[in-house]
Amino acid sequence: MAELVFFRRREELMRVSVDKGARIVIGRSSACDVVVPDPDVAPTQCAIESDDLGRFWIINLANGLCDNCAPHRETIPLDDGREIHLGDWRAVFHLHIEDAPSRGACPRSDETRLFMPSPRGRARRLSSRRRMDGQELPLFWDRLVVRAPKHRERVRSERVMPCPDRLVIGSAKGCDLVLDDPFASACHALLERRGEARWLRDLNSSNGTFVGAARILESELPLGVTARIGQSELVLMPAEQGEGEQGFEGIIGSSPAMRELFSVIERVASSDATALIVGESGTGKELVARALHARSARASGPFVPVNCGALSESLIESELFGHEKGAFTGADKARRGAFEEAGGGTLFLDEIGELPMALQAKLLRALELREIKRVGASLPLRVELRVIGATNRDLRAEVSAGRFREDLYWRLAAIPIRLPPLRSRGEEDLRALVRHFLKSFTCSVRLSAGAEARLLAHSWPGNVRELKNCLNRTVLLRRTDFVQADDIAFDEAFGEARESESAPPKEAGDTVARRATVGALCIDIAGKTFAQIEEEVFFRTCEQLDFRVAAVARALGQSRGTIYRRMERLGLGPGREPDID
Repeated sequence: MAELVFFRRREELMRVSVDKGARIVIGRSSACDVVVPDPDVAPTQCAIESDDLGRFWIINLANGLCDNCAPHRETIPLDDGREIHLGDWRAVFHLHIEDAPSRGACPRSDETRLFMPSPRGRARRLSSRRRMDGQELPLFWDRLVVRAPKHRERVRSERVMPCPDRLVIGSAKGCDLVLDDPFASACHALLERRGEARWLRDLNSSNGTFVGAARILESELPLGVTARIGQSELVLMPAEQGEGEQGFEGIIGSSPAMRELFSVIERVASSDATALIVGESGTGKELVARALHARSARASGPFVPVNCGALSESLIESELFGHEKGAFTGADKARRGAFEEAGGGTLFLDEIGELPMALQAKLLRALELREIKRVGASLPLRVELRVIGATNRDLRAEVSAGRFREDLYWRLAAIPIRLPPLRSRGEEDLRALVRHFLKSFTCSVRLSAGAEARLLAHSWPGNVRELKNCLNRTVLLRRTDFVQADDIAFDEAFGEARESESAPPKEAGDTVARRATVGALCIDIAGKTFAQIEEEVFFRTCEQLDFRVAAVARALGQSRGTIYRRMERLGLGPGREPDID
């Protein structure tokens, strides 16, 4: 395998591997594979290409490319040791990685050089994994805790983010990690992984980079040690601790599909382009939208969610764009719509596939021109915000069926984000979600091996929402704090609906009472509140155990005094009818 080693100011910062058959574009544009932020470098300066036989060429896409190479030559064989001049930058090509100089060494001492990763965080890799010491390494190694500086409210905000193997940190919008810190330089520091350690390097910042109390030019950053950049603080934590119960902006998960989702959120959060979140019902589309808002420069602005499917066709235009006084019956005063409410922030349009065709044209104009017109108004209003849409429908199929405008679809799908269903996220994500929900419901419930196996074997057509409801029902109807497999009751509504389609119609007044089976208990829960269900579970447990206070207390995990007082209050005992509704 070959590689390019980039230098500047006698220091090396990064090496880019070049696989056989690959093509890497180098230039100043953020669309390049490797971005060189130098004014003397063309937007697309050159490209590195190779064939399956291991031969490499450099294609000159501008003037002034390599030593001893005429500018007018378009394709030049790339030999081992060839140096590529890129303004103040220099890249050295090595045909075999083992022949490359040791890290930090400069091949020629009379020139200044340094590699600088993409200032926009867009230096794309040829794969989501890279090799080091012959082993495949994941895209994210650790989690980075970022504590923003205190502002007027005197509160230091904190967030946890996945940390890739290289991270440019600064106040410029193009950095991988953008700090809202007036004391941070545009490109302040670089955090990169070397072997098993993390190293933090100062990039000639104005106010310096500190690890602990010491100002550093370059230093290893151990786990748990605070680094300071301007007034912001950074702390590295292991992935299992950094993720914790909060996850990534409240999204629980560490599977490859979720790590890729988190990476996409990090890359597109700083953009103002319209994003379309697509996923099955219950996958957490609003959580993703809130994460995009929280990681953007608009985080201090409002986040306004609107469920397009929950509003009537006659009201949705007023909800989105607002109305003037007297625009229609009942409009006794002017009202701002969601577009105006979200000014300076983010507008989240959930279930956007439910919009009527007449309103889709107005939404398209609002997205393209950033202008809206209130109902009953004569002049348009300028709005400044980001719009994020979400749907569980296949909008392409809706376009083909004539129920959704094609031009609006392409305007919404500028940045498509697809959410994986729960069944494809793996067992570890499911276990993490179960722990998270059980902890939010109660701290004392534990699952047996059989109960966990039953949860893992379920397909979860309702995704995370179904899992939460199932666990909530299990916690409510459990017999003890140690949940067994038969304590878990899944919602069979989908199966019942399919059976009812082929079943003969029922007579008027004939109702089917839905039952929840918990262990040996079969309880009618149709039309009952949680309190009524809990009282009935308590009575059935007492009845099964012959109203023995000690046995009931052990079964329900409560004290005998509590059970005795509750039995007295309900009038329970051998031969007595329960005093419950």
